[in-house]
Amino acid sequence: MTELLSNTIEMIKPLDEGAMAEALARHNRLTKPQGS
Repeated sequence: MTELLSNTIEMIKPLDEGAMAEALARHNRLTKPQGS
């Protein structure tokens, strides 16, 4: 791999679990029936 690609990959951070939970909760409030 090139140095640029290696550096870019190293900068990728893990997903924000809290933000994902909030997004799922919002989605579940907006969709009827829940989970659709």
